[in-house]
Amino acid sequence: MHHVQPLFDAESSLGINERSSNESRILDIGAGAGRDAKYFAERLEEKDAKTGIVTDYQVVAVEPAGLLAKIGQSHTQGLNVKWLEDSLPALEQVSRQAVNSQTQRFFAQANLALPGLTHTNTSVSDVFEAMLLQRIRLKEMQQLREW
Repeated sequence: MHHVQPLFDAESSLGINERSSNESRILDIGAGAGRDAKYFAERLEEKDAKTGIVTDYQVVAVEPAGLLAKIGQSHTQGLNVKWLEDSLPALEQVSRQAVNSQTQRFFAQANLALPGLTHTNTSVSDVFEAMLLQRIRLKEMQQLREW
């Protein structure tokens, strides 16, 4: 019987064993029937169970072939795997999801940090106005002529 040596240790190279962050995102492009997506989602769940630390993780599986994606969805049911039908080279769905995620994170942080914004604010103009008001307040507090 032959033993296959892996070219690299996927868990170590992705930081699954030594994660210090409470956020993890794994992108599986060409996910096929979901074998790798399932593997990583299960490892991340096991790591959370062992450490008792609940982390925010997601595996995004990208597969252009609808039939394979449906098989993959059934294999990863109940796991934190999001399936997207997308293809190289553009990966438009993946890009759109990443932009939406970054936008949501920006507004969440701005709405917490700046006075006068509601937690549901999604207006860049309102963020900019709140930044200007905060600048004026800080300048007045410090009694600076120019800033």
